[in-house]
Amino acid sequence: MYYLSRLFFAFLVLISTSLSAQVIDDIKIKGLQRVEPGVIFDSIPFEIGDELVDIDTSELIKYIYKTNQFRDVAVEFDSGVLTIIVSENQSLLALNFLEIN
Repeated sequence: MYYLSRLFFAFLVLISTSLSAQVIDDIKIKGLQRVEPGVIFDSIPFEIGDELVDIDTSELIKYIYKTNQFRDVAVEFDSGVLTIIVSENQSLLALNFLEIN
């Protein structure tokens, strides 16, 4: 009986650790060309140390799109690292020509 109770306890520990929420250990941003990372970090409603279950990725993507800086946004999570992948909108450069006499 003692052996079965220890085996059952070990099983419960194993199940509880596998069901525990994953914590964000790092946040990485890929695809930035000219936009500063702060634009994204200022628009996301979470930080390192938060649990992944508390994050709605569709809301996260919506917050980033609201900056009007990106045409495509994707989110990945692997081994504690949340990666935000962006494609920036095209920038329009204003060219001023000076008339030289």
